[in-house]
Amino acid sequence: MEKETRKTFRWGTVVPMALTAVACILMFAHSALPRTALAASVGAFLLASGLVCAVAFFVGQPIHAARMLAGITQVSVGLWALITCTDFSRSVLALGLGVFLVLAAVSEIFEAVASRAQRATAAVRSVLAAGYVVTGILLIVNNFVSVFPSVGAAVVTAGALMLLFCAEELYFLIRGGFFREETLVYRPVKRPPASGGSSGEN
Repeated sequence: MEKETRKTFRWGTVVPMALTAVACILMFAHSALPRTALAASVGAFLLASGLVCAVAFFVGQPIHAARMLAGITQVSVGLWALITCTDFSRSVLALGLGVFLVLAAVSEIFEAVASRAQRATAAVRSVLAAGYVVTGILLIVNNFVSVFPSVGAAVVTAGALMLLFCAEELYFLIRGGFFREETLVYRPVKRPPASGGSSGEN
């Protein structure tokens, strides 16, 4: 038996994390940016982040299905923002980001269960998941009943929680490594011995 260690860069986590973080920073400047520019820039970054996350899931990157669905939500929100950039609604943006946070919370719950042997890590993930899901639900409800003082406050809150999610992903990447190591065990194929000389004639 022979072993081979293979390292794979976790681009399916790194790239969406970076793109989402940029989108969140732009959300903090929502009051300073023209509405069309805000919609186009945030939409483009969310769309790119979601597409990379979804593709990474289907090509075998270590991404949970709930995180992939959160990426699909980003794609939907990003497309909507780009299509409606001339008539952009920040309340609908907050609604979409609320759905993203709920799905991110589901992903965190599964990660907490997977890391239950490490109690501190599981506890941190559980607390963060609770924060994501509560904020996500409030953002969704805010689209129908006023929960936040203003739409701008809802967008900033969504951006802050999503930025926290990105910071958490970065922390666990630094802790666990930007590369995933896989140990492949295989048995070398033995070739049959070459046959002898040709048989003589009778």
